[in-house]
Amino acid sequence: MSSVKVSQLNSQINSRLTANIWKFYLFNFIDMFALFLPFIVYYFQELGLSLGKIAILQSFMAVTLFIMEIPSGYIADKFGRKNSLIISVIFQVISIALLYFATGFSMLIVSHIFLGICISFASGADSAFLYDTLLLLKREKEYKKIDGKAKFFGEIAVIFSSVIGSIIVMFGIKITILLTLVGHIFLVFLTFSFTEPPRTKLAKIGSLTIKKEFSQLLSIVKKSLHNKKLLGLFVYSFIVLGVSNTIFLMYQPYFRETALPLNSFGIIFAIFSIFTALASLKAHYLEEKLGVFKSLLIMPLFLVAALIFSSIFFVWWGFIFFALRELVRGFIFPVLGDYTNKITQSKERATVLSVGSMFSRCGLIFVSISFGFFSDAFGLKPVYIVTGVILLVFTLLISFVMKNNNSK
Repeated sequence: MSSVKVSQLNSQINSRLTANIWKFYLFNFIDMFALFLPFIVYYFQELGLSLGKIAILQSFMAVTLFIMEIPSGYIADKFGRKNSLIISVIFQVISIALLYFATGFSMLIVSHIFLGICISFASGADSAFLYDTLLLLKREKEYKKIDGKAKFFGEIAVIFSSVIGSIIVMFGIKITILLTLVGHIFLVFLTFSFTEPPRTKLAKIGSLTIKKEFSQLLSIVKKSLHNKKLLGLFVYSFIVLGVSNTIFLMYQPYFRETALPLNSFGIIFAIFSIFTALASLKAHYLEEKLGVFKSLLIMPLFLVAALIFSSIFFVWWGFIFFALRELVRGFIFPVLGDYTNKITQSKERATVLSVGSMFSRCGLIFVSISFGFFSDAFGLKPVYIVTGVILLVFTLLISFVMKNNNSK
């Protein structure tokens, strides 16, 4: 092959890889454009589900994520990031379709299992796809900037879809699900149009047998569990993220019980997304000012305040206290990620972060099921107060342990 043809071929490949970037922005926007999200728990309640059963749905998704965390990453490494993303969006379309046609609990369970598979195949594969693309374009130094821009488009999608959903929901919640489904069918075609970064040009990692890989995985997990700092972060993730994600799950029942109009749900979600985006934007700056100790303490205290004040002022405007939870959502992942990265070796970092994710998902299962069933038995208001008090005790315990460690 002549040098001219080689140059033309490389130019074509680079052009296709460059197109991955704007397609990745669009991918994030459509993926997060869910018109039904601010009304989904209300929809479940309309189908006759109790809060306990709604929590069980979330648990099925969390368990699926727990099981698929490592296998999905392995598949993405072996068979390509693009193929992993295609699998993800196909399962997402099926999940939304089942949500639309669901008439009972069993179909909703299957929908949530498929959603768990969808999230697991996208988790990590999207970041790796973008990084590999930039690496071949020799633009890897722009990764943080481009990835941050993609997440910004995702947050903009949440804001727009929440506001638009508030208008469309007046014609029925199922219309919001159907229109979201149409958008995600388009997302399948967009994902097929991605160009997989040629694997032969990327740095190759020595292949291991599955048995050896599994053995290495167990070794890293065992080592991280024996590290007191990492174990402390895992327990922190279990409790704090478990409570935070459960509060999100209970937004809509709170809105419903305090007689907020259904079409206002989307507006509130849009406002909350702005709080989250601002917290994410300033996360590293705040962490530098506060330090690790104060950063880790302030987040559960914000959750405590959100729980207790929203239960004391159990009225329609009580939702304003949930803005504190949204600040935590934007702040917690950069802080936990940064601290974990600092105390973890590079070769083990991805696995350790996965272990942390598993703990947070276990926390969601435990806290949400407990919260759901106790709310069914005693009502939302007393359970909010009790959860807030328990979290406050946990926060004081964290403070005591961390101060003791620092003094030593």
